[in-house]
Amino acid sequence: MSRYKTKDIFEASFLYAKQKYLIGLEKDGRYYFFVFKQNKNDCEKLSEQYWSGSAVVNAKDFVDSQKTLKDLVFSKGGNPR
Repeated sequence: MSRYKTKDIFEASFLYAKQKYLIGLEKDGRYYFFVFKQNKNDCEKLSEQYWSGSAVVNAKDFVDSQKTLKDLVFSKGGNPR
């Protein structure tokens, strides 16, 4: 299984809003990585869109995703689904 990891909560919120399956969090020192199950290439393409400014996502879905991910971090990790 190919996994995709990012520690950027905004990128992770975008991926989550695009229905990418979040496995959970992986702690690395003081930081958490958001780990996605999807094919790494799919997530990398979406990540490129996000960082280039060409990404399109429903604003409410993005905000809801960000809230969910913040809740996971502050509850010290967990499974979102």
